[in-house]
This record gives sequence, structure tokens and C-alpha cells, in this order.
Amino acid sequence: VTNQVQVTVKVFVTNQVQVTVMVIVKNQVEVTVMVIVTNQVEVTGMVIVTNQVQVTVMVIVTNQVQVTVMVIVTNQVQVTVMVIVTNQVEVTVMVIVTNQVQVTVMVIVTNQVQVTVMVIITNQVQVTVMVIVTNQVQVTVMVIVTNQVEVTVMVIVTNQVQVTVMVIVTNQVQVTVMVIITNQVQVTIKIIVISQDHVNIIAHESLPWCEHIGHQMTQLHDK
Repeated sequence: VTNQVQVTVKVFVTNQVQVTVMVIVKNQVEVTVMVIVTNQVEVTGMVIVTNQVQVTVMVIVTNQVQVTVMVIVTNQVQVTVMVIVTNQVEVTVMVIVTNQVQVTVMVIVTNQVQVTVMVIITNQVQVTVMVIVTNQVQVTVMVIVTNQVEVTVMVIVTNQVQVTVMVIVTNQVQVTVMVIITNQVQVTIKIIVISQDHVNIIAHESLPWCEHIGHQMTQLHDK
């Protein structure tokens, strides 16, 4: 679609389905992509939007599903990506945004799930990444932000989870990283900040070794 278009794509699929949703929009477009899939489904959703576009991508998947959501947005774009997955799911969410963009990525996963969330943002961007994972989950959250960006990364993980959170921020950036972990969790948090950055790290943990890491984070913040 091109120029002054409002587009809605709705897909409802059930049982043994492979679904591909691809949307390419340019200039003054409002786009909504909604995919609801159930049982033994492989889903790929790709959205490429350019210039003055409001984009919403919502994916709800249940049971034995592999889901890939990729969003590439450029210039004056508000993007919301929401993924809710349950039971034996591998989920990849990748968002690349550039210039004057407000981006929200929310992922809720439950039970035997491998989740990767990658966000690359550049210039005048407000980004919120929220990941809630429960039970036997491997989660990787990577955020790379550059120039005049406010970034919030929140990860809540519970029970037998390996979590990696990596945030790289550069120049005039306010970053908040919040991680809440409970019970038998291996967590790696790596934060690299360069030049005029305000970083707020909140760690809430129930394991003794986490308290030591939290203390080290506080010292890093003070420096």
C-alpha cells in the first residue's frame, strides 16, 4: 500500500497451518496486523513501513508454534508489537526503528519457550521493551540505542529460566533496566553506556548471589 491508506490484516488460523503475513506500506498509512493461531502452526509476520505510519502488530499463539515477527520502521512512526505465546513455542521478535519513533515491544511467554527479542533504534526514540516469562524458558533481550533515546527494558522471569539482557546505549540517553528473577535462574545483565547517559538499574532478586551483583550495579551507577 502506498499513500494515505488505512490497512487492516486479520488472520485467524487453527490446526496444522503455516502462515506468512507480509505488509509493506509507504507514506501516511495506519496499519494493523493481527494474527491469532492455535495448535501446530508456523507463523511469520513481516512488516516494513516508511514515513508517517502508525503500526500495530499483535500475535497470539498457543501450543507447538514457531513464531517470527519482524518489524522495520523508518521516520515518524509509532509502533506497537505485542506477542503472547503459550506452551512449547519458539518466538523471535526483531524490531528495527529509525528517527522520531515511539516503539513498544511486549512479550508474554509461558512454559517451555525460547524467546529472542532484539531492538535496534536510532535517533529521538522512546522505546519500551517488556518481557514476562514463566517456567523453563530461555530468554534473550538485546537492545541497541543511539542518540536522544529514552529506553525502558523490563524483564520478569520465574522458575528454571536462563535470561540474558544486553543493553548498549550511546549519547544523551536515559535508560532503565529492571530485572525481577525468582528461583533457579541464571541471569546475565550487560550494560554498556557511552557519553551523557543517565542509567537507572533496578534489581530485585531472591538469591544471595544476586544481592552481590546488585551491589556491584549500584557502584556502577554511582560511577
